[in-house]
Amino acid sequence: MKRFVTIAVLFLACLVLPISISAKNKKAPPPATDFSNMNKIFIGWVDLNPSAYGSLGYKSKDQWVAVIDKANADFVQHCQSIFGTGRTVTGAKSKEDEKTEGNDLYIKIDDANFDSSYILHATAHLIDLKTNKELATLTNRRYRGRLCALEGCLTKELDELSGDLQSLIGGAPQKK
Repeated sequence: MKRFVTIAVLFLACLVLPISISAKNKKAPPPATDFSNMNKIFIGWVDLNPSAYGSLGYKSKDQWVAVIDKANADFVQHCQSIFGTGRTVTGAKSKEDEKTEGNDLYIKIDDANFDSSYILHATAHLIDLKTNKELATLTNRRYRGRLCALEGCLTKELDELSGDLQSLIGGAPQKK
């Protein structure tokens, strides 16, 4: 009898463990916040560590900084294309650029890290600039660009982040 109970418990553990692991990686549904009156959006800089170039396979810091700069520009451009017509989307030109005046919504990206497995980890805060209140947060998300070259992974992962932001903000359906 003990043997049967032990086997049954192990069998149930084998069934439950994959379900709990998959549930851990599911994205939470976006909060029900109305962003329809947010027509001027400023996207902050995705600040990645320029000194991590060696662990990511780049020969120089300048090479990695160029990839970061291009990925940030591509991220803003992708957000412009998916956030819907009637919205003005601008983005930071550098790490120090926080010129948010004249905008309704500030998307602040922090805790950004691109690890040696080429997975982007980032948190996005959506802040109402009129009240200076945080309306929503995409907390510590992991984005993995699929089938990408070294330079293309970061851009693909930021495209996934912009898709998550679009689902929060609304607007035009995401183009594939």
